[in-house]
Amino acid sequence: MMPKITIIMPVYNRESLVKRALDSLPIEKEFQYIILDDGSTDGSWKKIVDWYEENENKIGGSIIMHWQKNEGVAKAMNFGFDFAKGEYIVSLSSDDYYVTNFRPFMKYLDGKNDLVYFDLQINNGEIWHLDKESKEKYVGAVKFIRRDFLGDIRIPDLKWHEDVPFSKMLYDKKPKEAFSGVVLKHYNYPNKGSLTWQANN
Repeated sequence: MMPKITIIMPVYNRESLVKRALDSLPIEKEFQYIILDDGSTDGSWKKIVDWYEENENKIGGSIIMHWQKNEGVAKAMNFGFDFAKGEYIVSLSSDDYYVTNFRPFMKYLDGKNDLVYFDLQINNGEIWHLDKESKEKYVGAVKFIRRDFLGDIRIPDLKWHEDVPFSKMLYDKKPKEAFSGVVLKHYNYPNKGSLTWQANN
């Protein structure tokens, strides 16, 4: 049976944060998990392996754990897209974490909506609300994507702001969208040293 959701998590040198992200993943039989270490030089990969060994008996769905030489987040995410089997795909950065389980979103993940957006909570407690206007500002990992709608679209191999052209390619396909109004994720912002911070500075 095809899994309902594939969660893709790219990781690069997040030894101190990756376990928090992994521990926030909802463990469901109908989910697929793809954990991608993009050539970390710290202890991130060991944290991933330790987490798997601790939770192996709980994970009812399928899981792929992959280490590759450092090639950037775009290539890591595209690897995940290539191996995703879920009806819907969602991603989680290793310095962020989920604060809500996925149950409130199931009614939107009905095979008809192509993109299903969720809200974000940032470090100061502020909520970033996603709607038809703000989706142009808060691009990136703020939505579930129906895998059949994604098709062969992939993230451009850019150092910064790769989510902007990727989102435009999705929007150009005229998706059917749903805005849940539910906070799913804590977004680690501002985060000095992140790719977003580097691009903005």
